[in-house]
Amino acid sequence: MESFANGVVKGFENTMLPEILVLPVAYAIPIVELILGLFLILGLLTRKTLTAAAFLIIFLIAGSAFKEDWGAVGTQMLYALYIFFLLFFQENERMAIYSDRKV
Repeated sequence: MESFANGVVKGFENTMLPEILVLPVAYAIPIVELILGLFLILGLLTRKTLTAAAFLIIFLIAGSAFKEDWGAVGTQMLYALYIFFLLFFQENERMAIYSDRKV
């Protein structure tokens, strides 16, 4: 995880964002992604998890746009579209362990 964080910090060297802000976020991203991924795989609080994932992807898109990494922004926009469709069709969820949807 340290090499990932250092890579992220190195990627933001030529931006206005200071390292003191980038480094903690770089360490947090893999942990947050792991937790959200586990919750989605297990079907726990799916709507809240997908909403959190949507906020995370918006945050990542903003960071990539800040770096002007337009290739990454395009890929992340596809992820955002996928999350949107998961949220939109969430009422069809049948295999959740614990669902937060209204029946």
